[in-house]
Amino acid sequence: SGSMNLYICDNELGGRVVAQNNNYLLCDGNTYPSDGLNHVAVQTNNQNVNGDTLMAVDARLDAGADENLLPHVNKEQFVGMERKKTVKDVLVDSESAIALYVDLHSRDNGVVFVAPGAYVTDRSVAFKTANKNTTLYAYGVYMEREFEANLGDLLVCDATENVTIKGITVGYEQQASHQVYVLEKLSGNRLRVVTGAGMMNVFGNTDPIYRYKSNVMYLMPSSENYVAIADLSWINAEKQQDGTILLTVGAEGYDVMQPGDVLTTRFPNVSRSVGTTNSKDIKYMDITVYGSSAGLCCWESRNNGTVYYRMADTSQAGRIIDKATYERYEALELEYGVDLQISVDEQKRFRGSPAHLGSIDGIQSTQCDKGSQVISCLFEKMCDDGSLQKGSHARLYKIEDNGDGTVTVVYKGNAAIVNYVSAKEAKFGACAPFRVGDRVYIYTAAGELVCDGTAITATVDSDEVKYATFNPEMKVPVYKVTVDKSALVENYEQILAKSDLLGDKPDTEGKVLVDNMSRSCNGFLFDNVLVQNIRTRGLLIKASDGMITNCTFRNCAKLAVAVIYEIYYGESGNSQNVTIKNNLTDNVGYALSGNGLYVHYPINVSGLTGGSTEAGKILYYNINITGNVFRNIHNDYYIYLQGVRDVTVTGNTFEGRVGGDTEDNYVCALLLNGAVNVELSGNTYTEYVMYEELVGGDHYKNVFGTDADVIGFPDKE
Repeated sequence: SGSMNLYICDNELGGRVVAQNNNYLLCDGNTYPSDGLNHVAVQTNNQNVNGDTLMAVDARLDAGADENLLPHVNKEQFVGMERKKTVKDVLVDSESAIALYVDLHSRDNGVVFVAPGAYVTDRSVAFKTANKNTTLYAYGVYMEREFEANLGDLLVCDATENVTIKGITVGYEQQASHQVYVLEKLSGNRLRVVTGAGMMNVFGNTDPIYRYKSNVMYLMPSSENYVAIADLSWINAEKQQDGTILLTVGAEGYDVMQPGDVLTTRFPNVSRSVGTTNSKDIKYMDITVYGSSAGLCCWESRNNGTVYYRMADTSQAGRIIDKATYERYEALELEYGVDLQISVDEQKRFRGSPAHLGSIDGIQSTQCDKGSQVISCLFEKMCDDGSLQKGSHARLYKIEDNGDGTVTVVYKGNAAIVNYVSAKEAKFGACAPFRVGDRVYIYTAAGELVCDGTAITATVDSDEVKYATFNPEMKVPVYKVTVDKSALVENYEQILAKSDLLGDKPDTEGKVLVDNMSRSCNGFLFDNVLVQNIRTRGLLIKASDGMITNCTFRNCAKLAVAVIYEIYYGESGNSQNVTIKNNLTDNVGYALSGNGLYVHYPINVSGLTGGSTEAGKILYYNINITGNVFRNIHNDYYIYLQGVRDVTVTGNTFEGRVGGDTEDNYVCALLLNGAVNVELSGNTYTEYVMYEELVGGDHYKNVFGTDADVIGFPDKE
């Protein structure tokens, strides 16, 4: 009773639990006598409650996430707490650095407990080959990384298996995001800004702050819905003697920004927080990440379905600052009449500006045998996507007929991102190496299938040496794998004859792509997840056989769910058998500008990039969009389908766009642009969803269903 940050977890109990008048309570994983009685007695007056033994995890709303089941984060929990450098090791009566302590006690099927408190570390806490079959209990533990550039992952699982990590909160000594407040608007597209109190004061340094002088985001803290997040650009930053900065921005930013608004960008030397590679049966439970040093919250590669359960990715609370700093910012507030979000807390401590930017992506998963399993998680205030599930592709070099009913597929590395290319070296991407039985999928960048078969041999390095066409001194890695010739389409030779197989430039025009479809994060799951207040897309999907259900996407500047073709990043370009079910999208698609490569509709399934596509060039199959609720959108359409076949759009509710349901504010439910076999049935439309223009675009075939019949869908076979 009367506790703050109370954890009652994984106990074997002979009686019941009584908890009352507590705040931030987690009661989870406990076992009770099997006498049929209710031993879990959770009284009233508990706040911010979580846990399987407190509430039903199978509760479902008609649409959207049950936010009672999501992590409740107390950002104040570790503010001002003394950071320890060592852990008291009672087994050997000594002190150890936290990373060493965890390593030693998690070996040989170990269970390791870390005493509650705040710790600082200069190295990763890592679980590797020697740390298999391990559980880490770290409830009430904060692990903070000493700040320096490119630290690497803070919490790591690499080449291990059956590891469960529970309860830990991780963060960084310095808030590694640039954040400035607009003090006044000047002439010439200039803004006078000041760095947030207690934050990094390097905005506008000689290094690009977001790799480019663009893609920053701004917001108006006075708006509860963060409606003003956008992609903007800045041109020049001049530091002034009084500590302010004169920032020259593009016209699109200058026109909309006002005194008191916030401009944020991520730090160029970023660090990820949680890294999982070459591992299996990994579970992260009740993990909180503060900001990820403006890098990825979680990154994983070549795993088998890492589980993230009640994970929270959010930004940091304002730091404790000295009195002089507080008074300087207080004077700026009075001089310019703006709120710099400084404060004096209940303990009479001076507090700096809270961070409005956390991670880049919540989870980025690549080349996994099975995609991420994400359940009851919270991702917010991110610079990029809530999650990205993807594989990677290589470039086809040639196909050699072996004369025995098989062919050898020779493929090469892909210089996908031109920024990675230097004078004599490049970062060449490739699909995950094929194992015997893996699915070999070859297709053109224009969407024509070349091969869909099974690897007869594993990938091997080719003896052939190839040099890049854009740099004759740069070696390109070459690989080969064998498949049955029957896996090739009949006209594959004609397709290859008109393709650019020799070119190695990072562009995709004319290229033929090779994917390992068995290692592309297929089978992903997002269940009861909230993604809110982010710069780009709620979920970015480039994988197959996945489910997105009962999730809420709130205040996502671009898209809610994007199943899109971004092969120009060297990533996979095929998705099949994806279900998007019972989700809620609210206030999505309000970015002021974009890169023009896709459109900002709540759900965008685009099997090809750019313009209309012929019905024969279809890359995405079996997409089920059902039971979703769409409200407060900012664009003309709710759903955009391009380059798809066999789609169901059923049982959805299409409410009005921002501005209300008025005769002058029509919105359309669906835009088809290269779609075949689309069922449109049982959906609900508000008054001013335009029936007569429900479907647009030039290329579609066989649209059917009760809605299509009522609307009088154009007959097009």
